[in-house]
Amino acid sequence: MAKKYSRDERKKHRAEDNRLFILEAAEKVFSQRGYSLTTVDEIAAEAQFSKATLYRYFKSKRDLFFDVILNSFDEAVQELEELRSKDLSAEEKLKELIQLLLQVFSKKKSVSRIFYTEKDAMKKILGMDPKEPLSHSTVHARIPKKFMDKGKEFSQAITSTIQEGIDSGEFRDMDAEEASEILGALLRGFSFGEIFRERTFSIEKSSTLLYDFFLNGIKNHRHIK
Repeated sequence: MAKKYSRDERKKHRAEDNRLFILEAAEKVFSQRGYSLTTVDEIAAEAQFSKATLYRYFKSKRDLFFDVILNSFDEAVQELEELRSKDLSAEEKLKELIQLLLQVFSKKKSVSRIFYTEKDAMKKILGMDPKEPLSHSTVHARIPKKFMDKGKEFSQAITSTIQEGIDSGEFRDMDAEEASEILGALLRGFSFGEIFRERTFSIEKSSTLLYDFFLNGIKNHRHIK
């Protein structure tokens, strides 16, 4: 028998559905137009809602953009946690984790590139003076706490998988957090560096390359002095 929802529950579900639908529309427009050129009117038209309705859910274009990114983090963290619960060795989980993250980066590539290509827009989003030098410390200080928290969840899922392999003896003894940072940098660099490469790789090929490189490094273990 289907569960019956109260009027308030139905209203809540409908509001959440509307919010997610608006975020999907916003992500599509941001991907196509970039942050600077996108308008709330265009997002409203894509979502088939009035602009007034959009402002019931989001205060500004800036809030919409951040929630698009946060929603992407939520999806990725959920998939990572599902992967970590599988009955697999740490090495198998690491290989699947790399492939999963490459798939996430590939799907969100257009939106993520905004951070790399629209420096002035990013300064405005982070509440910075356009003439202020863009540095790690100034950007880090202005990123909203929710955004930082989601990033930490994301990193923790990777760190836990690596630590699991260290504890089981599959991986050598090392600092799991540092290894997680290195893997994250490799994944981001490989994914977003694609715009500068003439050669492209499939997700499967990319994950194999990065997995082998991260797991084994570049040392030739067969080399005999």
